[in-house]
Amino acid sequence: MATLPDAAAFPDLIAKYGKKGEPAPRPTPEQLEKHRAYRAQFAHERVTEVEIAGRRYRIESPSPNFFFDRLRNDRPFAFARLPHGFWDALVMRDQIAAEPQLASVPLAERRLLACRIGRLAKPFHGGFVEGFDAEMAALIPEHRNNPDFLKSVAFKGFPTPDEDLFDPGTSPQDRAERLALLAQTFAPYERLFDAIVWKRYAYSGDLERLAALCHDRHVVLLARDYFGDLKMRWKLSRFTHITIERQLSQLIRHVLFDKLQSALSGIVKEPGARPVVLMQCGGSLAYWLIAKLFAWNPAVFYVDLGQALNIWFMDLKDTHGQAWTRFYEPAPRK
Repeated sequence: MATLPDAAAFPDLIAKYGKKGEPAPRPTPEQLEKHRAYRAQFAHERVTEVEIAGRRYRIESPSPNFFFDRLRNDRPFAFARLPHGFWDALVMRDQIAAEPQLASVPLAERRLLACRIGRLAKPFHGGFVEGFDAEMAALIPEHRNNPDFLKSVAFKGFPTPDEDLFDPGTSPQDRAERLALLAQTFAPYERLFDAIVWKRYAYSGDLERLAALCHDRHVVLLARDYFGDLKMRWKLSRFTHITIERQLSQLIRHVLFDKLQSALSGIVKEPGARPVVLMQCGGSLAYWLIAKLFAWNPAVFYVDLGQALNIWFMDLKDTHGQAWTRFYEPAPRK
C-alpha cells in the first residue's frame, strides 16, 4: 500500500463533513395524536417493497408473535440490525472518497483515507473506526442462506404512521444513495426485516411481553452500566451483564466478543431453556458480534434490541432523551 496522505491535511473536508445537523424538532400535538391513533397498527404485519435498478427488495415488519412464538417454543434465532447510522457512515465515506481533493489517491486506498477523514469529522461515530467497514463488508454475506439468521435494515431512527422507509424531508439524492448501497450489500432474494421493528412493538405496547418470555432463561445483556438492574426490572432468575462504554466500543470489539463467548461457554451448559443474548450497543457493532457469535454457537437467541430496551428505564435521564421516546407512552394496562 502506498503511503497515504495525513487525513488532518484536509481541514476543509473535515469541516464540511463535521457539521452538525439540526436537532430533531419536538413533535406537535397533531403529530402526537396521529401517532397515538396509529399505535396499534405498528404491531400488524407489514411488507414494504422497493425497486432498485430494476430489482425488487422486500423489507418485512412481522407481528410480534413471529419472534415471541419462537421464544415460547425454544427455537433460537439471531436478529441483527443495520440501522440508519450504519448507512449514513457508508454514504459519508463514499462522498468523501469522491471529493476532488482525493482524486490523486489510488482508488483501492481512497476509502481508507476517507474513513480517516470521517473519523476526524465525526470522532464519536464508530462506523469510521479504521478497518471496521471492511470487516462488516466481509461479514454481512455470511449466514446469507441461513433462515435462523435474521438480517434487518432501516434508514430512519423510528417508525412513523406514514410507514415511509425514510424520514420526512429526505432528499431524493439521499434516498438514492442509501438504496444503492442496500443493493450493493444484499441480493433481492435475501430476506430482510425492518431494523426498527422493536420500536414498533414498543409503540404498540407488545414489547412489554418480552420480559415475561425471558423470565426463566439466562439473559446476557451487552449494554451500558446503568442497564445493570434489568434483572430486577424483568424479574429474571439468571442474569449476566457485560458493560460497554458510551461510544467507540468498535475499538474493543474483539475484547467484547471474547467476554461474551467466555460467559456463554458456561451458560449454554446450564439446564433449561436456551439463553437469550440482548444487545444495546450500536447496531453495526451488535451485528458484528451477533454474526460471529452465531457462527460459534447458533443454539442461542441473539437479539439486538437497540434503544427499544429503554422503555424499561424511562426513569433514567440517559434513556428518555432520544427523539423516538417523545412519541412513546406506556400502553394502557389490559
